[in-house]
Amino acid sequence: MPSPNTKQLTLFNALHKSRTEDFKIFNKSSYRAVWSSIVDKYPETAHFIYELLQNADDAEATKVNIVLRDNVLLFKHNGRKHFDITEENAETVGDINSITGIGDSTKSNNQNKIGKFGVGFKAVFQYTDSPEIYDDTFKFRIDNYIIPTLLKKDHPERKKGETLFVFNLNKNTEKSYCDIQERLEGLHNPILFLRNLESITWQIEKSNKLLKKGTYKKKTLESVHITDYISLEKIRLYDNEVASTIFLFSEDILVHVDNSGHKICVGFYYDESKKRIVTENRQNMYCFFPTKEALDTCFIVHAPFLLTDNRQNLKPNEELNKSLISLLAELSAKSILYLRDYGIKNKHLLIDKNIVDLIPEVKKSY
Repeated sequence: MPSPNTKQLTLFNALHKSRTEDFKIFNKSSYRAVWSSIVDKYPETAHFIYELLQNADDAEATKVNIVLRDNVLLFKHNGRKHFDITEENAETVGDINSITGIGDSTKSNNQNKIGKFGVGFKAVFQYTDSPEIYDDTFKFRIDNYIIPTLLKKDHPERKKGETLFVFNLNKNTEKSYCDIQERLEGLHNPILFLRNLESITWQIEKSNKLLKKGTYKKKTLESVHITDYISLEKIRLYDNEVASTIFLFSEDILVHVDNSGHKICVGFYYDESKKRIVTENRQNMYCFFPTKEALDTCFIVHAPFLLTDNRQNLKPNEELNKSLISLLAELSAKSILYLRDYGIKNKHLLIDKNIVDLIPEVKKSY
């Protein structure tokens, strides 16, 4: 297995020294509340699972495998991009710099990436003292929230080309186990809006016995370009044992607020038995993963919103968010009309309600 070269070792040792000095400051009694405010930022249990999934997707992984055992969690993916390191003042921040920093994220200048704040990974410290990361070149653990320390050996359950996260659940072990079990079983559409991930497999063990296992995966059944900017995919989703079908409309847009390109999505659940679009349910809004916000619609919407630090709500009074919601409303109207015309063309109506009633009326000011 490759090891860090001389330059990489020099950068790593320098970062280790710098983070050690940083911790001396933040460990003073007047600053200790900083850690609890960061680690406890996310109200949902085991929210760091989402952070790990986003990192896997950003690393261009197609598969994730998660194993929960009595006192340890293993998270492994096959990403093509691996951990790197840079000088601390580099314009592009290295992965090791980012994961051991506070708010110093590799994704800070790109809203199409999910993790903007660089602190989401710190939620793992609710469950472990020293997370370990094993990659092709770098094998290291993170001590005291921010200090990277090289490990001498690779992990026996990692294969070449894989990235493995190991979390020893040494903080309230039984509760940690239950929290993570609940999260693994309760993920909802975890890969629908991710760019690269195609499947997540997980298993839960207890006393060396397999208790439960499941799979989240997606498969594109059909794909068509409606216009130069709008596409439609018919997707089969598998949330463990539950299969569902979604008509997903995506549009490439240019938001003038930040003059950058984005992708927004509007999806409609399809009832295979009734041959109809499902109009009775209500969906929360997504920014890659579900938020606590809703537009009171029967369809699911996604856009790269600006979110509050805990990723649960849209930031209020942001021009970008207002523009995205307006564009989502326009895309939903176009999508519903397309589904209507598609049904007429095929002599089988997909929507059995007044289409005007399905287009959201945005009443809340974001």
